Amino acid sequence: MLEVTNYNITEDAIADAKNVSFDVLFQHYGIKYSASRSYKLIDYLCPFHDHDTNTFHASKWYIDNNTCRCFACNDTLDTIAFVSKYENIGFREAVVTLLEISGQADKYLRKKGEKSEKKPFQLRYLTTKEKEVLGFATENKKMHLSRDRSVVVPNGIPVKVSYCKPDGNSWYDYDMDAYIKIAPISLSSVWKDLKDNDPVSYRSMILGKVSESLNRISSALKDDDVEWIKEELEEDLQVVQKVAKDFGYYRVVNYIKSQEKRSS
Repeated sequence: MLEVTNYNITEDAIADAKNVSFDVLFQHYGIKYSASRSYKLIDYLCPFHDHDTNTFHASKWYIDNNTCRCFACNDTLDTIAFVSKYENIGFREAVVTLLEISGQADKYLRKKGEKSEKKPFQLRYLTTKEKEVLGFATENKKMHLSRDRSVVVPNGIPVKVSYCKPDGNSWYDYDMDAYIKIAPISLSSVWKDLKDNDPVSYRSMILGKVSESLNRISSALKDDDVEWIKEELEEDLQVVQKVAKDFGYYRVVNYIKSQEKRSS
């Protein structure tokens, strides 16, 4: 078992691992591949399924972007994904394996006593898709009035309210809702103001939504009746997981767990 904690898995390390040629991998694992190159492609025998013959027809190595495509498996893999699948190991282990195979591991070996460098979380704007998946209001969300005529604002997004009283009639002759215009203030300015002026609240707001969304989607995926939307839910989960990683959600969760252990 690789001791991945002994290595600094930096962006450069990941890039070096992805740049290891499949020539090197095929030779290392004893995978048969064609010596002829045509249209920047090399045929190889995919190790992930059985072959009736030794003909190279199902699998292609795209030299330009150093990825493999197997049309029998219907799978496209870069070197990290290939090693991870072949060895049945995780992402970090696959990176270190590639660095060792290519003779680059020593470059990223951590010195004794050296701690792993923590990548700082990002404080960025969310994309429209991320806002939708996390349940934040968008420009197209409708605003509603409560019975006491106060404005109900989704997710704390402020609105402007203006009145259009009909001429020559009493207010009581009409449904007031029909004469009240409610328009959201530019959401981009709201996000910018919060991010710039109160970054702690900005991050906390997003992490709260991340927690809610992870629980909601994970619970939904356990339901046997979600097959018809399973693919959509999995895509949403990937979106939430990216936001969680960028904003340091898992670091906060681990910190809370460590504090709970200390107090217990």
